[in-house]
Amino acid sequence: MCFSNRPFGVKHFQTIRHDSVDVAHGLVLLFGIGTTWNEQLRLALHLLLYTGQRVGDVVTMKWSDIADGRITVVQEKAGRWVTIPVDTRLAAMLKEIPRRSDYILNNRWHRPYKNADALSGVIKRVLTTI
Repeated sequence: MCFSNRPFGVKHFQTIRHDSVDVAHGLVLLFGIGTTWNEQLRLALHLLLYTGQRVGDVVTMKWSDIADGRITVVQEKAGRWVTIPVDTRLAAMLKEIPRRSDYILNNRWHRPYKNADALSGVIKRVLTTI
């Protein structure tokens, strides 16, 4: 018996990274409807997309983690420090967002998200309305 991750009869998957980034960027744009709350969700999606970090790592990011065009954080799951270059689109978004607390992401009441589930729940609720 042969074990493989490929579906039966498919010899090769071709993944094109720029297509997936374009689709994800389109989702980010859907959140840009104009309210402060949507602005924070757009920022959350930018952080997820352009840093490649898990939701738990993104909700714990602080403004002080950003220096010299890089974000340095401790990954929640792996427990290791990572330094991520800030993409130009993310940098532009970070410049326009007001700093409401030490944390980059805040909920509609201007408080940091308590955990990854809190942010995930908000994103899921908004996606079901699109």
